[in-house]
Amino acid sequence: MSRSASRRTGFTLIELLVVISIIAIPSAWSGRWPSRLPTATTSRA
Repeated sequence: MSRSASRRTGFTLIELLVVISIIAIPSAWSGRWPSRLPTATTSRA
């Protein structure tokens, strides 16, 4: 059962990255970055 636990923790990290990319990629495509990211605002400003 320890194997499933270690795989679960690793999968959660991967899922987190996938979710972030899924949210970030479309945002970058549409050109609407969240105000939380100052990189886009500074480059545009």
